[in-house]
Amino acid sequence: MCNKENTKFEEYFNKIESYFALKRDKAILLSPEEFEVVEHFYNEGTPLKVVFKGIDRFFEKKKKRKRKTNRIYFLTHIKEDIEQIWQDYKRKGTGSYLVSGESEGEFIKERVDEIIEMLGQSNEALQIVCVEVEGKLNALKEKAEEFVLEDAEREMDAILEFATKRIFDILNSELIEIKEEEDSEVNLLLESLGKEVPSDVIDRFKKQVVFEKLNFPNISLFG
Repeated sequence: MCNKENTKFEEYFNKIESYFALKRDKAILLSPEEFEVVEHFYNEGTPLKVVFKGIDRFFEKKKKRKRKTNRIYFLTHIKEDIEQIWQDYKRKGTGSYLVSGESEGEFIKERVDEIIEMLGQSNEALQIVCVEVEGKLNALKEKAEEFVLEDAEREMDAILEFATKRIFDILNSELIEIKEEEDSEVNLLLESLGKEVPSDVIDRFKKQVVFEKLNFPNISLFG
């Protein structure tokens, strides 16, 4: 790699290492084997957003299991989840979705319906926000046939940004307590890492933790 490429890879690696450390609640640096996993996705051109989604999906599945464990997970355990999202991302984005008989518009509509269903399971304190978000998602669904996936994902990013702002705007005593508790735990974990963590990684992690506590869904085409 040239120096410019090294810089890009170092930033890519640092963000994944930091986010994964926060998600597994362990201040452990990545092993050589995990380094190879990051290098693999970097060379594939996998967006950070997709890697983060794979990490989120893995831990979401672990939380849903009845049997709890203190096992320490490594990025090698999560590679498959990231790979699945990446392959789906590429498959849907290149038009080969037609092989399954599903159009881009149909795929968007189905995903919107899934998110709306999950909104109904969110914390009651978010009822107003969920109604507003559902309205925006239904508007997106009505225009689904006009969008390619990249445009629809940008629309969902905007809806998620709107939802995030609204949720933190209406924080009641219960939600404030959840946020303050998570902020405190995250700050302790950040101190234990002994390294500078990019602010966008910290913001994403804090938002994800609060959303998980409130059972608020991730607004994205790819889970």
